[in-house]
Amino acid sequence: MDDLVADQLEWLLSCNLEGNRLARHVLIISGCLADTVLPEHISRQMAALSRQVTLQEIFETLVNSLNQFAKTQPRTNEETLSHDAYVNPGSTGLIDQIQDARQQLLQCDPVNYAELIAWITGQARERKLWSKGRRR
Repeated sequence: MDDLVADQLEWLLSCNLEGNRLARHVLIISGCLADTVLPEHISRQMAALSRQVTLQEIFETLVNSLNQFAKTQPRTNEETLSHDAYVNPGSTGLIDQIQDARQQLLQCDPVNYAELIAWITGQARERKLWSKGRRR
């Protein structure tokens, strides 16, 4: 298990991840390195990050659904239609859900990735998960 966590730490620090992949990676590694109780400041960051990941996934799913819905609708001449007439009544509920998810994302507490990664690397050093022989 320690080797797996060490490999994941190296992957995290190599900066090959972004967006939700990075966030999920940080969440998983933090969980693996946590003792029975996380420090309060890390716990707050992890809660905010978990909420952001969940809301981002909901937002992306809704946007993908809207895109798929738009692909199935018959094409019309956009130039002859006003903007209001162009919005399909069947998509207004989906658009409202997207707006709601976007607003919830905007209201999320910010996450300090530097603080989380510093805590993760500190835990890894404390547990001696890195050795000089592991470097690639």
